[in-house]
Amino acid sequence: MLSKYINVFLREQNERQKNKNTGSRLSKSIFRIFYENMLEAHSHYLKHKNNIQYLYSAIDNISQLPTSIKDGKKNNYLPHTIISHIHATTDNVHRFTFKLNGKHYCVYFYTTHTNPITNINILNNHMKNIYMWYYCCGMYTKSQCSKVLNIHIFLTEKIKELPELSKIIGAEHVNSAFTYLCSTYSTEITIFRQEEWFKVLCHETMHNFGLDFGIEYLSLIQHRLGKLFPIRSEFLLNESYCEFWATVWNVVFVAYFETHPSEQNIDINVNTTFKTFSLIAHKYLEIEKKFAVFQAVKILGSMTINYNDILSMSQKCSAYNETTNVFCYYIIKMIFLFNYDEFILLLLRKNTNIINFDVSFDSINSIIDFIQQHYSSPLLINEINKQSRVLESISMRDDQYLFSTLRMTMLG
Repeated sequence: MLSKYINVFLREQNERQKNKNTGSRLSKSIFRIFYENMLEAHSHYLKHKNNIQYLYSAIDNISQLPTSIKDGKKNNYLPHTIISHIHATTDNVHRFTFKLNGKHYCVYFYTTHTNPITNINILNNHMKNIYMWYYCCGMYTKSQCSKVLNIHIFLTEKIKELPELSKIIGAEHVNSAFTYLCSTYSTEITIFRQEEWFKVLCHETMHNFGLDFGIEYLSLIQHRLGKLFPIRSEFLLNESYCEFWATVWNVVFVAYFETHPSEQNIDINVNTTFKTFSLIAHKYLEIEKKFAVFQAVKILGSMTINYNDILSMSQKCSAYNETTNVFCYYIIKMIFLFNYDEFILLLLRKNTNIINFDVSFDSINSIIDFIQQHYSSPLLINEINKQSRVLESISMRDDQYLFSTLRMTMLG
């Protein structure tokens, strides 16, 4: 599904149909691998979808909710306003269970009386995406973290948006989920917004499956990034890594299902369908690249600073403040995504497989070196200046959604 505001955003770029980027040889080769992963996952889903078990239940009491939600225990990533909303509105749960590669998955979709989903086909389609995603993940995971994964998805209408002026951007404004890392038997992912839910699932899975680098070498990361960016941040760089891959895979899924809109056409000529898929995927990745810059400009502007203030180590940067990983979710992710070809090449050189990060002193330093080499590139600065003008134009047109949204991706 495409954000309904995508055409408005593209109109402001003055190049809606002018983008001629069909992808480099490298990105085409990576997309070819991901496309073949998707074909295999889709075929496996079609063969085994009847084994997915479904159960519907009414929620009569908050005691039926997962512990982290019903107790409202302190969680830096779960706003109290969201907890209260879930307690007040959740009335149904749709449970799907399946086994895949020796792992047991339990997926719970919680719906509300303010946002009921009465068409089971919608949830079945969500499940197809989830099944295929975890099938693809199995191709990149080195070790199985746990035997059971519980996925709780609360389809609330709460969206991510800028706070009022002078308020600090925090979890209430940008976070959509949380997870627990590998354990011996079971673990879980909890998503509490419908907005961007699939991209968010991809991001949390990167954490949950141990595909990122966690907080290893955090003091090194904080020391080196602190010298580049004169702002107050924890610099949890693994969040940028997860957000980069979540954005790419979200594009892969959207492009794949535009290429294969029905279940009957997955066995047609692969070379022909890949060409279509590749063109769509690169078009959407270019959109996400521009949107990432647009969002970075907006966030810094909301704190009365701009990117040039950061580059020049201006004292204005003291105005920067966050209570969650805003800088890594948006600004560092922007640097990775704007230079996605070069970043993917680096990961190919450093990782055993492209997604599963091989953690070492050298590999962490190589990521920081990459940031240092690209964070002030003329091409990036030019795009930042352009998106600053786009933001100003949108603000003058009073397009409140694009001006205030803090979504991390345009698609989905």
